[in-house]
Amino acid sequence: MMNSQSAYGQCEALFAAYPLAVQCVDWAGELHAMVLMVHDGDRSDFYMLARDRSEDKPFYSLASWRPEGSRVDIEADCVAVPSATASVLSRGIPLPCHGSLFGWLQEREVTALLAVYTEYAPEYPEPSWAVMPLADAPAQRWPPFTGQHFGSWFWEYHGAGALVSLAALVAANPGTVFWTGIQGMPGWDCCVVSRDLKSDTGYVLARGSYLNYQALQQGVKVPPPDRWPTGVLKTDLAPLLRPLADASRC
Repeated sequence: MMNSQSAYGQCEALFAAYPLAVQCVDWAGELHAMVLMVHDGDRSDFYMLARDRSEDKPFYSLASWRPEGSRVDIEADCVAVPSATASVLSRGIPLPCHGSLFGWLQEREVTALLAVYTEYAPEYPEPSWAVMPLADAPAQRWPPFTGQHFGSWFWEYHGAGALVSLAALVAANPGTVFWTGIQGMPGWDCCVVSRDLKSDTGYVLARGSYLNYQALQQGVKVPPPDRWPTGVLKTDLAPLLRPLADASRC
């Protein structure tokens, strides 16, 4: 068993250290959550860590990522938490918010995208993520984590500035970055950037089509942005990423 002060402090530390993993759950802005992944060999388990700030002092709860899972409350004045809960809090790797989009930088240019999906749905039994290189980029420019299981490398690369959130850049340029369907499942859609976008910090999201690396390995071809057939459904990502671009959301 972990004592409550340690567990409570661990919860506070996770929310403070990983703001990109924190998502508002209610309109009042009082309930927040993050998804934690615990990886053992070939198996990964996922949990939802929630923070409720509706009272004077926040309290936390940990549950299975799936809605039917049991819940453990973590309050500052409780006696202790189960060892399994303590293990998740100490070993869990936070996942970025559902719908997050990141860019892999090489020489100040985005050569691949990383999309993250953490919203539960019966047809998607686990969170997922997709590495999506620029379709015409050589494999030598693909990220070194291509094909790897999600892990602490994400936060290490993000801390080093090699992985950057694209939420603010895309949200500020509506009508420029789109999802367009290929196989109808997360990770296999294509992200189309209609023109070069330069960020305030100087990196460039290059014009082009970005596709899941597995599709590229299988030889799937996608046209450049100006040659997509008319009538293909495209979803503008600017409105979807605008909430994630708002740093005051939590």
